[in-house]
Amino acid sequence: MSPPTSAGLLKTTTLIIVFAVFLLLESRFIPSKIEALFPGDFRRERVRAMLRRIDHDIQTYFGVKTAVSLATALMSYAVMRAVDLDFAAFWALLVFILNFIPTIGSIVATILPGLLALVQFESWTPFVILVVGITVIQQALGSFLEPNLMGMTLNLSPLVVVISLILWGMLWGVVGMFLCVPITVIMVIILANFPGSRWVAILLSKEGKIQI
Repeated sequence: MSPPTSAGLLKTTTLIIVFAVFLLLESRFIPSKIEALFPGDFRRERVRAMLRRIDHDIQTYFGVKTAVSLATALMSYAVMRAVDLDFAAFWALLVFILNFIPTIGSIVATILPGLLALVQFESWTPFVILVVGITVIQQALGSFLEPNLMGMTLNLSPLVVVISLILWGMLWGVVGMFLCVPITVIMVIILANFPGSRWVAILLSKEGKIQI
């Protein structure tokens, strides 16, 4: 998979927004569809509980991810300004967007400004400060703060996240890379609600603990 370009990221962001708008418009018909599909009270309530869980986990993911990505972008912008890197605001925006892509996003968001620093400055000092600074910020917020804020809500194995990133990235490109975590969360919740597929959800979870 090649790193996403700025034009590709803009196209991807636009597609995600369009999809989100259509999903919001369609969501008002979901209750009536559930009523028609599940006439029994017990099954209907179980489906509703599953949908509430999915909605809660996805909202938690995007809420925490947005806050952490914004903090990462602002702190990275401060480092870029400190070394007087060109187009610091653009790179900060790119850091914010790429932070939504697990693992690969943070790496690309560090490499690209670092390459510009190598071209812009004759000394290695700005490059080292920039790369070390952004890496420390990414690790501190992404590896320590973000998991603590999310807690056990998502409960996904890190290996599963990487595999889903590769799989959905191969299928849908950059869009799949952005959506790999929400898609996998939804899959785990649905699989956990059926006895025959519960074992798959346990394997995909971080610690083998599944909440229904």
